Formats: sequence, structure tokens, C-alpha cells
Amino acid sequence: MLGEMGVSPNKVSLAHSDPSGKDVAYQRKMLDKGVWLEFDMIGLDITFPKEGIAPGVQETADAVAHLIELGYADQLVLSHDVFLKQMWAKNGGNGWGFVPDVFLAYLAERGVDKTILKKLCIDNPGRLLTA
Repeated sequence: MLGEMGVSPNKVSLAHSDPSGKDVAYQRKMLDKGVWLEFDMIGLDITFPKEGIAPGVQETADAVAHLIELGYADQLVLSHDVFLKQMWAKNGGNGWGFVPDVFLAYLAERGVDKTILKKLCIDNPGRLLTA
């Protein structure tokens, strides 16, 4: 629909892509259209009514590493939904440092190069926000 309206795919970011992590065919279909996938539920330990539990950190790391192996590193962005006070580190949550301090280490363990990690956290968000 957005394409029919003349919206460039590189201006579209599909948030909450974490639950589709095991559906590589769907993710590839979206990425091949030129859109961004946002993995922005990293470290979010929450159950959604009628939808189940958010994917675990290891599952998301596996999914992201696989998409990188397939050549999609330029279209991925990482984040975490820190939207409740109990998610702040000072209140016992993962806090704002979880992605850079913990999740990136999981990706590195899966063989993701440091230049790609920088791309995911710095370069790609910059390109997405200026597209």
C-alpha cells in the first residue's frame, strides 16, 4: 500500500520485528522490498495477551546474526523498548545499556564483525533518520 502511495521503501521501518525472527521468508520478503527491520524488543521480558512471550535475547541474536549472514546488515536497526520505570537499570531493569553492553556481545559471539556492530548501532540509524 505504501508503495502505491509513492513512499520509498527505504523510508519504511518495520518496528517490533523480533517476533518474526523465525520467519526468515517473511523477513527476506520485506527486506528485498528495501524496507528496514527494527529489532527493538531486545531484552523486553514481557508477555503479550493472546500473543505469547516476547522472543528471548538469544533468539533475537540468532535471528539478527542470520540476516547479517544473508547480507542484510545495511537494513537492520537495533533498540529496546524501555518504556516503563521498572525497565530502568536503577529500578532493576535492563536499562538503556542493554543493547550496547550485552546484546552486541551476543552478536559478536555469533561471529558478527565489529564494523557490522557499529553499522547496526550508529551508521544504520543515521541513514534511516535521514532517508
